[in-house]
Amino acid sequence: MSNAQKMKTYQMTYQGNRDDHACGLLQLPDKGFLLFGLTESISSFDILIIRTDSLCNHIWTKKYGGSSDEGIYTFPYKSVSEVYKYAVDAIIAPDGNVVVCSSTSSYGRYGFDVYLFKIDLNGNVKWSRTYGDVNDDYGMSVVNDAHGGFLITGEYGRTSTNKSNSDGNGDLLLIKTDSIGKMVWAKTYGSTTNEELGTKIIPSHDGNFLIGGTTYIPSLTTPAYNHLLMKVDSSGKLLWDKVYGYGGFSILYTLVEVPGDGIYTGGSVSLPGVIGPQATMLFSRFDLSGNYDFSKTYYEGRFQKLNYDVKQNLFNASADILYSPRYLDQGSVVRLNTNGNINFIKTYGIRSQINAYELGVGDDFIPLTGGNGFAFLESTPINGKKFELMKMDASANPNLCDIYTNVRNPTDLTLADRTYKFSTTTITPVLGSGMASSALTSPQVMLCRPINVNFKWSGKCTGTPVYFTDTTYLSPKIWKWNFDDPGSPGNTSFLQNPQHVYSKPGKYVVKLIASNANDTDSVAQTITILQSPILAPITLKQVHDTITFIPKDTLKGQFTWHFNDPSFTTSTKKEPIFIYPNKTNNYIVNVTLKDSNGCFDTQSDTVKIIRWGVYAAFKWKNQCAGKPTSFIDSSYNNPKKWIWNFGDSLSKSDTSSARNPKHTYTKPGTYVVHLHVYGSDSDSMVHSVTIYADPILAPWGKTINRNMVTFTPQDTTFAYYEWYFGTKNHDSSSQKIPVFRYPNDSASYLVSLVITNQGGCTASRSDSVFIVKSGIKPALNTIDNLNIFPNPFEGRTTIQYTLKIRSQLNISIYDIAGKQVAILKNGPFEAGTYSDLFDAEKYKCPLNMYILKIVVNGDVIERRIEVVKK
Repeated sequence: MSNAQKMKTYQMTYQGNRDDHACGLLQLPDKGFLLFGLTESISSFDILIIRTDSLCNHIWTKKYGGSSDEGIYTFPYKSVSEVYKYAVDAIIAPDGNVVVCSSTSSYGRYGFDVYLFKIDLNGNVKWSRTYGDVNDDYGMSVVNDAHGGFLITGEYGRTSTNKSNSDGNGDLLLIKTDSIGKMVWAKTYGSTTNEELGTKIIPSHDGNFLIGGTTYIPSLTTPAYNHLLMKVDSSGKLLWDKVYGYGGFSILYTLVEVPGDGIYTGGSVSLPGVIGPQATMLFSRFDLSGNYDFSKTYYEGRFQKLNYDVKQNLFNASADILYSPRYLDQGSVVRLNTNGNINFIKTYGIRSQINAYELGVGDDFIPLTGGNGFAFLESTPINGKKFELMKMDASANPNLCDIYTNVRNPTDLTLADRTYKFSTTTITPVLGSGMASSALTSPQVMLCRPINVNFKWSGKCTGTPVYFTDTTYLSPKIWKWNFDDPGSPGNTSFLQNPQHVYSKPGKYVVKLIASNANDTDSVAQTITILQSPILAPITLKQVHDTITFIPKDTLKGQFTWHFNDPSFTTSTKKEPIFIYPNKTNNYIVNVTLKDSNGCFDTQSDTVKIIRWGVYAAFKWKNQCAGKPTSFIDSSYNNPKKWIWNFGDSLSKSDTSSARNPKHTYTKPGTYVVHLHVYGSDSDSMVHSVTIYADPILAPWGKTINRNMVTFTPQDTTFAYYEWYFGTKNHDSSSQKIPVFRYPNDSASYLVSLVITNQGGCTASRSDSVFIVKSGIKPALNTIDNLNIFPNPFEGRTTIQYTLKIRSQLNISIYDIAGKQVAILKNGPFEAGTYSDLFDAEKYKCPLNMYILKIVVNGDVIERRIEVVKK
């Protein structure tokens, strides 16, 4: 197998030292896997779920259950009680979460009840349900229905596990739930003398459902278990059923429907003279209408307790069938054509320390997303039974094997928050028969290697270490590395996780040879080393304690400076300026340049600072003409005296000796401000200070679309805008051109705008906006073809409309304050087309906005109309 395909291991453990029993797996949308089954504690069984990524790396492990058993089903045959002992099923729900089906004796009403719960992809429980009656009830398989709910099959009403007592017989159970597990209905199928069990349910191509299972028929000459296949519609109505088998001990575990071809079933059958679950594989075919075609058995006594999935081979145009039974206590894959003839059989295991074969029980087998192979889950006997997950190619050859063993405690979740009591109807299936037998050649045994070498690395630049990490599977003891860098010191290493520094860029083929007590393996991978940038020495430009750092390079990338001052200040500017504390000291400055590939180089230099006298500095705030501007002294080195000159020739108080004075400039402009400070010596500082005039706020424009208003200021160059829309909730916006949705009511609002220029000077203005209620229920059943023309209008406008039926009609005009100014029509009117004239001059209505209100049989229509200048 290739390096990328080689096996790796992840070990995890649960409390206690008992076995873990795999039941099935799902491939998730991210191409990872969900493994599910049971784990044994000291006194009970719990449901165990493990999530991995697409490379089988462990993500989380959780178990679900209470103080008693979950998932246990014993289907006895005389004195044997080992068949279908572990029953957990899971599907991906339409919302992307996972629904789990099993049985529980920890929750519910009596004994065992059907157990259904939903978890998200982190394993957290969304909801859980149990379903049961006074006797034992079991859930075996679940499927999505077409309406977002679920169908569950299993067994109902079992009272005894002793087949000599016919009163203990249960019936095949079918439950329909909604999307949150609430039971919609439950039905049972069987008779008072037989026992029926549903083991698998799948959707059919025609929207109905196929159910496979088994039935115990004590009325036969030799009481026996037989395969049961039936079809129901979405309401649970029985469409047809088939019962078939050799008698003895026959269990149907799985089935698949191939559209346009037929229905295939798989299970176990005890042939005459073979007692108990030591059985052979039974493979049967039916057409899509349920008509029996053939059955075949293979190599009697070699196949035992056949497990879940018959899967259509999606990787072969001939539509072969891939089957995963248990062969001589081993996991296996059998490839059959549609006539039941075997193409190959392969079994799977790993090699132990003494070179014997440790072979596992195959538990589930699914095609991978994208049609590029399969995933195979089995229970492998490594220090007790553990989960083993294998990925295979299209020919069922393993290319990735992971074993999940006892090393990590899973999260414990208890659940079950609602129990449903059954109200069922019973339907009785009928019996059929007919089978043939086929011989089988010896299987090909597929093994995962006892050691698989691999490694990963980080780092890719010259002059810096590349770190190599060994990821070899199965406990290597000896390592030998070759870094393909001849002539360099340390070109080889015998450490497990070494590092190496490359001095030149290029491609290097790194080889690792690793060994354990049983095997030696090697792998070679090509790594690419990139050239790191090379920095020249730093140039320093120093004025007292102020240093300008200038790199000589024109290299592109991210500069990071460390000035090593008491505050550990850094900068990412290419040419930073930094002021050190004014005391004598030496500082080591470091600069790093990192390029776009993440490679870097570092240079260092020493800065010498010698303390000197007083230093002048100041800041200012508030730069509006006619308002005080505050000046703040920030001089240091113990200044004692301050002399200010504000550069304002128009002022009679152009100077000040205060430390933090204020000065009012009467006109906008730029003024040169001088500060002289005196202490042990003197210093001065000059700044140009810009004074701004108060801004002028002109009326703004507004665009009204029903109750949506767009406000547009004439000048959009100010620094800040703050709009207040005049609502009860004090809604506001800092956008330059806001769009605001007012309440859907006719009302007037006072809108305010405050603007601020870059000097901090402000101006404000207010204006009204009138909103006309929209969305009022129109009289669509009584009035039609409403037209107002012209609108806006100069003096007069015409209102045209059609009454569909005789109606009570009122047409009025209101001003924006809600006062009625005109009544154009009022009273009962026959069906017909009408035209009414509104003369603004007649009703003494000045230029403004008005509301046309039409009331028809109690329904209201409002329209905005506007009188404009002629």
